[in-house]
Amino acid sequence: MTIPTLHDLIIDVEAQFPPESSGITLTSHQVTHLKRIKQASGETANVLTSGIEAIGEMMGLAEGGEMSTESVVGIGWLIKELACLTRRLQEERNAAGHKLENMSRAPQNDAPANRGAAHGGDQ
Repeated sequence: MTIPTLHDLIIDVEAQFPPESSGITLTSHQVTHLKRIKQASGETANVLTSGIEAIGEMMGLAEGGEMSTESVVGIGWLIKELACLTRRLQEERNAAGHKLENMSRAPQNDAPANRGAAHGGDQ
């Protein structure tokens, strides 16, 4: 059994929600969930990107030989993993946004079922 990676902890929008081609409408719960995924993924990706930039700046400013090889290698692997995680977050954000924009939504429960019949014979 392998140890789960960060990728395993991120929701896979394409696997967790119906495909666009199915013609299924999104429930209000699914719409809310997709909006939260899109927002959280975007915010997390921004934080990770800022962190990666800061690490890059730190490495660029380090004088030759001041950082140990072990530190540089550790930072390199961290940056690689953060970049992979950031890419995955962006993919899920894009998938959530695509579904929200292109899939039909189920009617809201608070909307009247027959809007045109509200005034019956008033013509």
